Amino acid sequence: MNRDGEGARVLFILTHRLGDLLQAFPAFALARKRLPHAELHLLCDEGCVPLARLCPDLDTVHSFPRASLLPGSPTGASRQAETVLDLGAALRRLHFSQVVNLMGNLSAALLGCLAGSEGSGGGGRRFARGGALPVEQRWARLLMALPAARSWQPFHLSELFLRLTAESLGLEAELTPPGLSVDRMRGLELLRKLAPQGDDVGWLALRRPWVGLQGGASKSLRRPPGTWLRTFGREFLGQLGGSLFLLGTSAEAEAFEPLLRSLSTSQRRRCVNACGALDLAALAGVASNLDAVVSVDTFTLHLAAAVDTPVLGLYPGGASPHETGPWGNGHLVLWSEPAGGPCACELDCAADTQCWDRLHPELVAGALGLLLARGETAALKGRRVRAFETTLDRRQFTLRSLDGLREREAPDQALASLARAWALGEPRPEVGLDAPARAAFSALARELGGPAEGLDLGLRRDPGDWFRAQAMQARGDGGLWSHEALRDTAAGCGYFAAGQAQPLSAP
Repeated sequence: MNRDGEGARVLFILTHRLGDLLQAFPAFALARKRLPHAELHLLCDEGCVPLARLCPDLDTVHSFPRASLLPGSPTGASRQAETVLDLGAALRRLHFSQVVNLMGNLSAALLGCLAGSEGSGGGGRRFARGGALPVEQRWARLLMALPAARSWQPFHLSELFLRLTAESLGLEAELTPPGLSVDRMRGLELLRKLAPQGDDVGWLALRRPWVGLQGGASKSLRRPPGTWLRTFGREFLGQLGGSLFLLGTSAEAEAFEPLLRSLSTSQRRRCVNACGALDLAALAGVASNLDAVVSVDTFTLHLAAAVDTPVLGLYPGGASPHETGPWGNGHLVLWSEPAGGPCACELDCAADTQCWDRLHPELVAGALGLLLARGETAALKGRRVRAFETTLDRRQFTLRSLDGLREREAPDQALASLARAWALGEPRPEVGLDAPARAAFSALARELGGPAEGLDLGLRRDPGDWFRAQAMQARGDGGLWSHEALRDTAAGCGYFAAGQAQPLSAP
């Protein structure tokens, strides 16, 4: 590849999840900055196309029907395999010089195999020989280790995407802000149209600060209970005196009903219900005009951070701000961290979980006031939640502690230090490990396929082991991505390794 990418055609594979795709925008920005004359392509499902088109660094977006390929597809395992083969063949005809796979699932790995030309970095037959993944790439190995390493993972997801892209394309890594096309004026006009109507004040009643409140998330254990939203909304409107913009899909609008029913007439004039009223481009424009956004770890949080709107991120169980905190400077995070690291619960949580008890509405409203005023953060100390401020420079994303509490449990801190040194090629740090910590470290290193002393975080070399690990992980999706589908895909690897790209039989 030429130094500026002249004549190069690069394919990124990131098939689904809006939040993950948005967190890959910094990687696309890095590729565009380093390879200004390369063609940058993205493969994603059709539901992600509107977001992908907001990225100014991508030249072409390729898509497939959401229901045909993702885990849990109603089309069946055999049809999924045929879709992979057909789509891979179509991509291969485009003659990509490089393929960068940012996914950890089987279909994406096999598509990378089919789409890449011989010798392409991160694509081509090398995928099949390595168990359908580029196991020789250390950043790919860390990305694949993520589901098993939630408590000690030392890198933000955007940084993993960035560094994997740099490694695959032979670029100098640099932590980069996302590129995002946003129409601020259209967003402001939408705010005017959404303002309560039917009185003489309407738009003028929307007093500053303007704060967005996200009402839901794809994972139920992260969704704020309706009673929590009601209490926080009334606390904000009563104490901070601003205007509240309710954000979410049409399906998430119901969560705000307890809040809306509890408001007085004057308070409702300062409350804009935008649930279901905004497409992705419009939401970006609206978010860019707000003074702050309060959100759990979901797409809206990452979108607000991408348009430089201050974010107050709420992290209940099942999410870690170290991994998916708001990317940028000066955002605040409240983390209801269970002992020992992020919650590993795979079950739906009840509305009165301990997480939301810790993230008390009054505490969140107080933290929001600090964010808006850039006030003294000492008030966040001594609480039952972790509190952080985000910082980002060219070298590292960090969470600066504001609560005066411990950073991490000793074993996790030691593992994070070792993993960071291993990934960045730095001298191995001296870390003190007591006997239990050393045992946990050795067990984790064995689980990930390398010697404990060197912390070789390699993916398991036996493809069968990796398939079994994926089957276990799939249970979090209700088990719809069946063992039969995994067996078919495993058989597909054999076809691809032997160069026999032909449809697979039904189980």
